[in-house]
Amino acid sequence: MLVTAAILIALVSATHSLIGGKRLIRPILKTDGLPIILGSLQNTKLTLSIGWRMLSLCWIGVAAALVSLQIHQNISGTRLFWIVTFLFGVSAALALIVSKGAYKSWVFFRQQVS
Repeated sequence: MLVTAAILIALVSATHSLIGGKRLIRPILKTDGLPIILGSLQNTKLTLSIGWRMLSLCWIGVAAALVSLQIHQNISGTRLFWIVTFLFGVSAALALIVSKGAYKSWVFFRQQVS
């Protein structure tokens, strides 16, 4: 049953990313009057696009956790911890790479030079 749920979640994730990106996000990105984020319209568009895809990625992580629960009946919190850690690590790496470190949250991770 958990594998069936995981497959359905993966299908919803793919549909969300592909169709939602095409029919919802793309038209929004073409509208005039989008707010400027981090100093440029390009950053606004990147934030919307990547944020939309990150939600799909999170659903894939939930599907992976469900499959893991099905396979390992006596699952420990450690396995789920690593699934979530991997998911957040990939999300952070993608945000860092795509934004070239421009997101304000990355300020907290940079060393301060006096």
